[in-house]
Amino acid sequence: MKKFDYPIVLVEWEDIVSHTRVELPTEFKDFRLIKQTIGFLYKTKHDFIVVVPEYDYSNKGKDYAHSDFTLIPKGCILKIVELIPHKETEVLTNAD
Repeated sequence: MKKFDYPIVLVEWEDIVSHTRVELPTEFKDFRLIKQTIGFLYKTKHDFIVVVPEYDYSNKGKDYAHSDFTLIPKGCILKIVELIPHKETEVLTNAD
């Protein structure tokens, strides 16, 4: 097994709500979009984090190793739950 240096996390965050109208209608109902993203905590910066759902070991040194990523501004994050710490994350490879 190969060790993987990124913890698996669940991020609960608030998304932006946008309505395409010129003026605010009187029947407007305010609501908030609360989302959850699960994946590897790939990067943490002072103002955002990056979560990736899967990681590709077979890319042989190319510029990227993830299939997709979600950049979440820290101001939108409600909570982060570490599901599997990075020291416990193991990945099966063909060599195993």
